[in-house]
Amino acid sequence: MPKPAIADSDFFGYAELMPESERAELARIREYLEAEIKPLADACWEKAEFPLEAIGRFAELRLAGYSYPEYGTGPSAARCSPGSSASN
Repeated sequence: MPKPAIADSDFFGYAELMPESERAELARIREYLEAEIKPLADACWEKAEFPLEAIGRFAELRLAGYSYPEYGTGPSAARCSPGSSASN
């Protein structure tokens, strides 16, 4: 697998333990973060603001909003589900 354009942060080599399909997904996410989120984060850093628009982008990539059924299915699990309309 080719090295991503950004600095490699896999200090312990966990990516090498992943199947090729997961490494490809990781590379796709890293490319997206570098191209779309890094400039947004840099601009917000300079203005001392939080990039709220990044949250929706993370959900689109399924980087946020996971539920973990093995830990239960209570109200907190519903709030964490992608596409959930549950509120706090």
